[in-house]
Amino acid sequence: MVTPVPYTSRTAFSMGSRESIPTPSSVPVSWRRSGALPADLGLARSRVSSGADQDNVQSCRSEPSHDSDEGDAGRASVDADHCKGDSPTATDATGLLHPNHQGLTRRLACPTIPRMVTLLLLFSSLVQGFSSSVISIFINRELALQPVEVTQYWMCIGCTMWCQPIVGYISDAVVVFSEKRRPLFVLAAVSNTVIYTVYSLFPGATSSFGRLVALSMVSQFCTMGLYIPLNGLVVELGWHDAETAEESNARMSAIVSKTMVWRSTGSLAGAVLHTCLIALLSVRPLLSIAGILFLVLVPIVLVTPRRLFLRSSTHDCSFCRHVAKACRMAWRRLDIRDPRSDGLCFIIVLAFVFVYTMMPDAGSVYYSYLYVVFDFPNWFYSINGCVDQLGSIAGAYVFSCWAGRRATQEARGGARMSLFFIFTIGSVAWAVGYATNLLLCTGFITETLGMSAAVYVPVDTFFTSLVARFAFMPTLVMAAEHAPKFFEATAFEVFSAASMGGSIVSGMLISSIAKGLHITRTDYSQLWALIVVSIVAKLAPIFLAYHLPERCSARGDEGRRDDAVVVAGDEGRDSTARANGATHLSARVL
Repeated sequence: MVTPVPYTSRTAFSMGSRESIPTPSSVPVSWRRSGALPADLGLARSRVSSGADQDNVQSCRSEPSHDSDEGDAGRASVDADHCKGDSPTATDATGLLHPNHQGLTRRLACPTIPRMVTLLLLFSSLVQGFSSSVISIFINRELALQPVEVTQYWMCIGCTMWCQPIVGYISDAVVVFSEKRRPLFVLAAVSNTVIYTVYSLFPGATSSFGRLVALSMVSQFCTMGLYIPLNGLVVELGWHDAETAEESNARMSAIVSKTMVWRSTGSLAGAVLHTCLIALLSVRPLLSIAGILFLVLVPIVLVTPRRLFLRSSTHDCSFCRHVAKACRMAWRRLDIRDPRSDGLCFIIVLAFVFVYTMMPDAGSVYYSYLYVVFDFPNWFYSINGCVDQLGSIAGAYVFSCWAGRRATQEARGGARMSLFFIFTIGSVAWAVGYATNLLLCTGFITETLGMSAAVYVPVDTFFTSLVARFAFMPTLVMAAEHAPKFFEATAFEVFSAASMGGSIVSGMLISSIAKGLHITRTDYSQLWALIVVSIVAKLAPIFLAYHLPERCSARGDEGRRDDAVVVAGDEGRDSTARANGATHLSARVL
């Protein structure tokens, strides 16, 4: 029998612990065959290939190369790989962009995530979900902690989440053997293996509440060392792939949401694995299994291509100099006199994410209503939890399909999609998701239609989870959109902390409103009013989203330059380009 895990607010989706950013989209054959993904996006020269026959054009793409493991990991390749291919069609996944100012038509491949990184995202989410479920049962059944101790335990664990930006900065700044992110990941996985082995084999280590909390806090930091480096790696790959200034919010939305599909799938797999094993084994053997699963992450990350973790040639190896550089960059970009400066823009969107997630959410009260009024058996709540995970996967998948279609339209010259539009769709979806809750608590489903609540609740859970995940996706998109180069994980976790702070305020607001409406365990008659308040509140951020600024770096020429795939036009334009030595390099600053 599985103890149901207490419900947390829908706005409390962490951008780290359970979910964080792969997109198995189409890429050119030569790129897929070579498996190369830029680790250092320096200035690389592209050559324009031409041919007399326009039906058989050549595209060239510059790829950074690394001489050896000991060589300079950040040196960009001067020459470009030439690959022959047929002329693009209307159904080509890369799409065609309109000609640039040099008369060259550019074809851009959608950013993709290597398969090994996808496997890391999937398996790390499985391990995190499984270990979290086992620990919850461990402290409630095996250790039999008092209710006050359980509350204190989770409060201490929750406090560590505010350190996510610090762990993110360590992931970005610390370089070991010319690699960043991977050393932290390996250290975290091995440390968690040791801690869960201690949990399982040495009961005396957890006999004291103080020692238990200390071990658990260390374990939580190690868990952050698993998902935070992956957050930074995926954002880095998404931003620093061969993109141009025409890459839009829609393209980043597709990257983020497809990654969330894999993350949610891993969490679901962890829940299913826990449900199957809990009926066969006691808690302490499950802790040993969790430790083994953490250890399995080590060979997976070690066989992941090294170039993905190599530092850039412009990345400062000195931690102190890196800190000084970060401070100077923050001071330089925070120009309050320029309302469109990157620093001020970052603060504004960070505040918006906080407001977006702090809106009252009646979900926790509604789930309490399901537990008290209908009194379903525990197995029903366990299955309902799996349905909730399926809804999350579906929500991320729907968002990715929608964003991917918009990205294709933009690549072919369509209208660009603004953050205002993204958040408007998200807010409306979040509000609509409460409609099914309202139908049940008002008695329309059970009394008017005569439908069994046991049949309706899983459907309601799936739909509500779907729209909640769809509505939360824009915050992840914004976090990835505003992550500066060399500080990808740091900025992403800052947004995660803002989202978590908003969720805490949301819980305080909804509890105050519920108390004002006199909602108790014996009287849920005013639950419908609480849900209506939540619906109205979820629509409020639309008016604020209209004023969200666009980053100057998306329009400027300073900062990072990425290479573009150039598809040759007619001979005249190619000859002019070769004569002038013209190479189109998109400019993008973070």
